[in-house]
Amino acid sequence: MTSSTGHTRRDFVKLTSACAAHMALMATPFPAAAKAAWSRRSYGEVIAQEPFGRLETIGEGLWAFVSTPLGGDYTTVSNGGIIAGRDGVLVVEAFQTPEGARWIAEKARELTGRWPTHVLVTHYHGDHSSGIEGLSPDPNSPGTGNRESSASQPSLHATSATRDQKVESLPEDASERINRLWADVVLVAENAPSNLDLGGRLVKMVPRRGHTASDVTVELPDEGVTWCGDLVWNGMF
Repeated sequence: MTSSTGHTRRDFVKLTSACAAHMALMATPFPAAAKAAWSRRSYGEVIAQEPFGRLETIGEGLWAFVSTPLGGDYTTVSNGGIIAGRDGVLVVEAFQTPEGARWIAEKARELTGRWPTHVLVTHYHGDHSSGIEGLSPDPNSPGTGNRESSASQPSLHATSATRDQKVESLPEDASERINRLWADVVLVAENAPSNLDLGGRLVKMVPRRGHTASDVTVELPDEGVTWCGDLVWNGMF
């Protein structure tokens, strides 16, 4: 079944099962002015843009990724980012699809000279976590083609609530790689903030609740930058 907005019933179910449920509402025939009021302007220099989103420089070694799914491209759906230090590179969010996560990882390599060493998922909803396999440097991962990489698998950081929700929801035919990725999660402390040292840049991971029981914010207090997952909205996309 296809709706008057051009989205199939499967698209709608996929969206409403994640935190982007309200996006389906915004995809309806709203006046352009109403959609514009929900849209977010760029705050930094846009250095890459695709139908599904844009990457903006927001500081030295800092990039924000803003998804733009209202046009119907759900490759990423959630927002996220890249944080670079002297010794490591953190990608915030694993996004909706492996192809979206792969795109972010390749941009991280272009910008920093290295494959991501860490990825943090702010909560378990699919548009923030389902693309995790795409962050693998293995050439057999989705979206890699035949390219090879000597990079190691980035460590996956999430709360135990996120891990448990993802493990419980994996389909029976999920690949061995996906099962291993979620089984080997580096757990984020759920009762106090913890730090991730990227070398010359300390990232603060703060457990919170509000959107889900698994929320984590990614904070750089000295630089005034925070990734909030879906706890805070500024406009829409």
